[in-house]
Amino acid sequence: MNKTNKLSLVDDIKIKTGIYDITSKNNNTAYIIGQVSLLEYDLDNYNLNLIIEDNTTLKYDKVSIIKKDLNLSFTVNSDSKVTFNYLIINEGINNCIIKVNMLGNRSSANINIHVVNKNASSSANVVCEGLINSNTANNELLEDLKGLLTNKSVIKISPNMFVKTSEVLANHKVTISSYNLQELFYLTTHGLNLKTAQELLLESFTVKFMPNIFQDKIKMEVINNE
Repeated sequence: MNKTNKLSLVDDIKIKTGIYDITSKNNNTAYIIGQVSLLEYDLDNYNLNLIIEDNTTLKYDKVSIIKKDLNLSFTVNSDSKVTFNYLIINEGINNCIIKVNMLGNRSSANINIHVVNKNASSSANVVCEGLINSNTANNELLEDLKGLLTNKSVIKISPNMFVKTSEVLANHKVTISSYNLQELFYLTTHGLNLKTAQELLLESFTVKFMPNIFQDKIKMEVINNE
């Protein structure tokens, strides 16, 4: 599974074991089967519904430069594992809704989201909805949602969990903050000026969060844009 394959999404596509770089998309639904790794740098802001079949492992690393409302959903069946790492770079006033539906048993979903705005007039509203259905057991749903305020813009993050069974581990964590003052103090007292120190922390929050394949593009969007 070392080779990365180019993937053009079409409606109702079945994505089987492999590593894929999503380069073209015009679909609403994709089925994930086997051991799948997805990489995506999204400029199109398309809606997507992923169906995670039984006995499947999905790792999905995604960057979106958001300029309009966006909806993503995951339906997770039995004995499967999902890891979703998502960097949202918001431009304008936009909503992003991520839904995770735990439909089967003995599955896990780990949702990690970082949000930044490109400019002071931007406003990002991110909603992460998790549903653990009744008559399911031994599932795990974890959400770690973070926003970094680098200017006077607005970031709202809403973690909503709807749990209909007691046989589950479900937890969410939300952090929205500006630059950490202790980290800035440490960096500036070790020779960095304030702007460079802020850029270093922004790079850690955005660039280092994503795989190497995306890092130069992210720097152009958020570091060089400052």
